[in-house]
Amino acid sequence: MGQFASSVGLVSGINSAEIIDQLIAIERRGVDRVEARNAELEETQTALNEVSAKLLSIKLDAAKLTRPTTFNKTTATSSNEEVATVTGSAGAAAGDYQVTVNRLVSSQQTVSRGFANASTQAVAPEPRLLAFSRNGSKLTNDTPLEALNGGLGVERGQIKIIDHTQKTRTLDLSGIASLQEVADGINALQLAVEAEVTEGGLRVSNLSNLSQTPERTVQLINVGEADVVGSLGLDGPPVNGEIVGRDLNTLGRETDLASLRDGRGVRFGAGDDLTFTTSGGDGFSVDLSGAATLGEVFDRIDEAGEGRVSLAVRADGRGLELTDRTAGGGGFGVSGTPGSDALAGLGLAEATASAGTITGERIRGGVGSKLLGPAFGGRGLAALGGAAYVPLSGDTALADLFGGAGLTTSNQAAAAANPLGLPGGGTPGADGVADLIVETADGSAFELDLDGLDTLDALLGSINAGLGGKATAFLQDDRLILADHTEGEGAFAVSGGPDGGRVAAELGLAGTARGGTAVGRLLDPSGAEARGSQVQIRNAAGGVTVVDFAGAETADDLIDRINAAGAGVQARLNSVGDGIALIDRSGGDEALRVSSVTGGVLAEQLGLAGEHRSGRVQGRSLQYGFAEAGTTLQSLGVDAGTFTIQDADGRRGTIDLTDGVPESGATLGDVIAKINAQGIALSARINDTGDGLLIESTGSGANAIEIVDVEGTAAAALRIGGSFEGASVIDGSLRTYVASGPGGTLQDLAQAISASGAGIDASVVNDGTAGRPFRLSLTGSRAGSAHGFTLDDGGLALRAENLSEARDALAYVGGVGGGQGVAVTSTSNQLVGVVPGATIDLLRASDEPVTINLAADGGAVTESVTAFVEGFNDLTSRLDELDSYDAETDTRGVLLGDPTVQRVRSSLYNAVINPNAGLTGRYKSLSEIGITVGSDAKLEIDSEKLEAAYATDPASVEQLFAFGATEAAEAALREPGEPAPAGPTPTYGIAVEINNLLDALTDVQFGSVQSRIDTLDRQIRQNNERIDRLNVNVDRKRERLQEEFAGLEGVLAGLQDQSASLGTLSQLASQSSGG
Repeated sequence: MGQFASSVGLVSGINSAEIIDQLIAIERRGVDRVEARNAELEETQTALNEVSAKLLSIKLDAAKLTRPTTFNKTTATSSNEEVATVTGSAGAAAGDYQVTVNRLVSSQQTVSRGFANASTQAVAPEPRLLAFSRNGSKLTNDTPLEALNGGLGVERGQIKIIDHTQKTRTLDLSGIASLQEVADGINALQLAVEAEVTEGGLRVSNLSNLSQTPERTVQLINVGEADVVGSLGLDGPPVNGEIVGRDLNTLGRETDLASLRDGRGVRFGAGDDLTFTTSGGDGFSVDLSGAATLGEVFDRIDEAGEGRVSLAVRADGRGLELTDRTAGGGGFGVSGTPGSDALAGLGLAEATASAGTITGERIRGGVGSKLLGPAFGGRGLAALGGAAYVPLSGDTALADLFGGAGLTTSNQAAAAANPLGLPGGGTPGADGVADLIVETADGSAFELDLDGLDTLDALLGSINAGLGGKATAFLQDDRLILADHTEGEGAFAVSGGPDGGRVAAELGLAGTARGGTAVGRLLDPSGAEARGSQVQIRNAAGGVTVVDFAGAETADDLIDRINAAGAGVQARLNSVGDGIALIDRSGGDEALRVSSVTGGVLAEQLGLAGEHRSGRVQGRSLQYGFAEAGTTLQSLGVDAGTFTIQDADGRRGTIDLTDGVPESGATLGDVIAKINAQGIALSARINDTGDGLLIESTGSGANAIEIVDVEGTAAAALRIGGSFEGASVIDGSLRTYVASGPGGTLQDLAQAISASGAGIDASVVNDGTAGRPFRLSLTGSRAGSAHGFTLDDGGLALRAENLSEARDALAYVGGVGGGQGVAVTSTSNQLVGVVPGATIDLLRASDEPVTINLAADGGAVTESVTAFVEGFNDLTSRLDELDSYDAETDTRGVLLGDPTVQRVRSSLYNAVINPNAGLTGRYKSLSEIGITVGSDAKLEIDSEKLEAAYATDPASVEQLFAFGATEAAEAALREPGEPAPAGPTPTYGIAVEINNLLDALTDVQFGSVQSRIDTLDRQIRQNNERIDRLNVNVDRKRERLQEEFAGLEGVLAGLQDQSASLGTLSQLASQSSGG
């Protein structure tokens, strides 16, 4: 049967549950009081948390007003956004700047002569080798006007030019960058005047017959106040119808160090760069790091030596001179330190010393011509003090190669291992063992036995015969070069014969070739030194002239010596610009003959020696060494990045060219230092031709050397990236060779050039010309002067012409409020940091200047102040609600009378109302800049007054808010209880003071608001614990009452049962007695 439960006693009829609930309710009055108290506490805690959150919000707004970035914001506008636009960043230098965009960055584009067919006509009947190099290999300088006059430059302005007919034209120099452009500008005026660049300046000549008009000659007159004529050195009187300008190409205190040595500059080390020993017996060292001009170098030496040694410009303005100012009998000397090329860079490495003076070498080339010292990778010309030179020809004995070490073929190796001549130990002639193995891209492999050969001609003939036309060996630039003519998926690779054949490694050909061309090392034959400086020229008319080149220092010196000798020939730069060319002008019909006078080899080294039936000779490339340790990657068109390297032993390293490099950017010296610091079996240096890096393996393992770009393309751009199986040397020469194969077409040549890695995009274009419409078009893959290239067509007679030059962007930037512009170049169409804090984007060239305006952004300050004011008012409004009392409704605010609220309110108002007398600026209080307390106790802001105040004195507005922010931040780092530094109480700006105040209020450990919240939290927890204890007692009492009522029902039930029993007995008794 089911059970029935009722709260009403069955016996007693009492509703026990109701009685118990009433009794428990009386008992719970204590719990209810505690819970009510907790509700009040929680409401207060919630309100204080809300206050704390609003305080933190105000703190963030106040913190913004302590930061320089809030006040350093600028507005940036351009007066002509079609020419240039500008963006400003924090801290940009406010003012108006005049920017004239002279030109945008451009790529070099070169086209060849026309061909009748691009896909079937062979460009040459036999293989030819083309060579591409950087513009840095040219012998010409394009000295900017800013580098002239000792670094003081040339004044910008206009000059009026009058010829002998009194015809007048005006030349504006505001958009001219170099002396050559000045000469070109004069020559374009269509006057009877000719201008040309000389060794050190300009020459302006009258083209008239002066015998007819002796009283008239060329005149140059300044237009305006600027002395442009004088700064060009043309203010002297005409002599014989010409004005020969004074030497402008001199060094001075303002000379930029980067311009020395034809732009190769000076690289300083991490510590001292020069060490001096004086005749007085003492010495000192000097750290030149960070110096940018010669004047800074002069001053550093003077300061470090306390006046004992001085460095100054030589009397001729082309080099430097050290003077010992001490008195003594000791020697005077200077030396360099490892890691720095200051000694060589300043021309002091080969200096001559005499009587307390050390005279340095020339470190300034001609205005348009480079010094000859870096020719042939820095080896120079033997006749002019360079390294010894032995001419290389087809008759050169193989035994003389590599300084007499020769080639080691398999037979020679066997003979060397068998000095007693035992049978089978090596005999002359071919032995059937391969000395050179060549694998071409189409999968062919050629094993070449080179034993028994004695000359270079024989070596070339044997190799070419063995390759069967699939590849060709060339003798070019004093080295052996192999070019693959096949196509396929395979690699073009060269290796030695079996058992470690040495020929491939000795020739520098071993390993996987890049771009289908394997370039060997310099063959460097041995022979007697010949340093004579005279060359004999026999012209086509039979006239013989001996030209002495002793003392020549620049390429122009070589040309001028020949042209001044009356030899009947004209000398000039060759078509590539990297050597000397001769043209016979004698009118004879014999061959032009050029030879070195006995005791010399200069004609051979210049590539002019021989008999030339055409009357013309294109001299060889002088292989100008444009790469040095101090050469910046930017000047080579290389962007800094990160790459990994693996040596032959499998060990790896990482080269990060963005880390630990000078502000001017990473240099080749930085790359070398980082590679050599890896501690693996690879070493780096500048290569022997001075046009790139050389990586040499010192490991014994069989792993391929791998150099892989991780971020950027630095390794690829330096021509050292890739996997080099079997190679022990990686030559990162920036000179690239491309072969035109047998029967190769113009289209084939274009494809080979594009695939060569030379950084040139080649294609065939059809210009529509009748008969020969197809031209080879070559375009630099990137824009900027660093990506210009030269082309030696190897005798293909491409007659290439430049349609456009590789140039950096050029603009003239004036100072604040205008003024004379300063020429600024950029490798992109952006000028970054030229105006501090601004980036100017150049969009098109224009003769009209663009005004760039950078102004303090008062709107940004107003925005930040407004955010603070709104946050302040939002907080105070909420505090008013929480601390209010409504008498009509008798409603009290949650925080009415709370002392924390009173402290917060009074502290904040004191901070914003009271003036700060400790500030030194114009403004001492917020009311002075338009922030006041209104009638409802809320902050009010007058934006116009604020912005006017900021425009009037931005520094004082910033001080009013942010003064002492740094000191406050340092104070915040002190440990609690740590004493403040001795001294007066610091003065703080309003935002800093509020920030400090809010720190004190909201700090999670010590803040008064947070402490109040924490106290409430503890009280609530304690009350909850008390409630839990009281509830336990109440529950126990309920159980006891329930038990008692249950017992009562039991007793009553017993009594009821007993009564029933008694009733039954009584009934029975009465029945018994009645019966």
